[in-house]
Amino acid sequence: MLALQPESLLGPSFQMSFAAVVTLIAAYETGIGQRPDRLSGLDRRVLLYFTGVGLTTLIASVATAPFAAFHFHRFASYGVVANLVAVPLTAFWIMPQGLLGVLALPFGLDEPFFWLMGEGIGLMLAVAGRVADLPGAALRVPEMPAASLILITLGGLWLCIWRGRWRRFGLVGVVFGIGAALLARPPDLLIDRTGRLVAVRLDDGRVALGPYERDRWVTSQWLERFGQRDPASWPASGSRDDLRCDPLGCVLARHGRTVALARRPEALEDDCARANLVIGYPRLERCPNGTQLIGPEALRKAGGLALWIGTGGIEVLTNREARGDRPWVR
Repeated sequence: MLALQPESLLGPSFQMSFAAVVTLIAAYETGIGQRPDRLSGLDRRVLLYFTGVGLTTLIASVATAPFAAFHFHRFASYGVVANLVAVPLTAFWIMPQGLLGVLALPFGLDEPFFWLMGEGIGLMLAVAGRVADLPGAALRVPEMPAASLILITLGGLWLCIWRGRWRRFGLVGVVFGIGAALLARPPDLLIDRTGRLVAVRLDDGRVALGPYERDRWVTSQWLERFGQRDPASWPASGSRDDLRCDPLGCVLARHGRTVALARRPEALEDDCARANLVIGYPRLERCPNGTQLIGPEALRKAGGLALWIGTGGIEVLTNREARGDRPWVR
């Protein structure tokens, strides 16, 4: 696969599939799935089957959780519960009916088998929907740094590939990777390339979306990046000390630094005089007094901005920098 499609290494499908398989092999090699001798007959077989389904699902869920959090900003909490129903349903109903339908297809007798197969699939989807509707079924997590995923992956590979006690040193990479993810700080401000879509991380960690313009797809991606489902209400004018807005724009003050979002040209003079950084939606591209200003042309070329406001300064990451300067993204 990597020889023919090396780019698949970076895809969630490849990563999650191979992580689950490698971890399952390594886990069962330790003898974790040994069969109890005190049971016999049908009871033993039924218990072993459902124990195997639950244990396999649990191991695979743990192995794929970092990749699900990195790519999709969430992971399923009740995968074991759903699979205890879905796996037997697939093995004893859906797949046998599909096989019988294929065998009966040349004789024109396939319809009842495929109907039964469809009913089984419908039941499986109903179970999945019911489990997904349970409270806490899908936990949302903020964006994970790539370094965290790399550390967790290397530590997990060390645990799975080697044998003996020294394989436990892989836990160091896993712990450091999880720690790096927990300590990662989300951006304080997101702005799209037009300057009209704005997201601000409030002091309580919730994300508020600017009231000027909305793009459902973009804002949903932003909320996923912050690990949130619904946005907080945009603060009313003068309702917060760190974020103040009026018809001319907004000012975000944090850690002794100020970022101004100027919506009208008449706001630029005051913003340039008082702010450390001005994001200008009007046509002006520089401040008269030399204050750093990111104008509409710079925003368009950047493809959007993410800002971190700290005591040491304001860090700006452009979308172009994040995705790389490649010919197909220019």
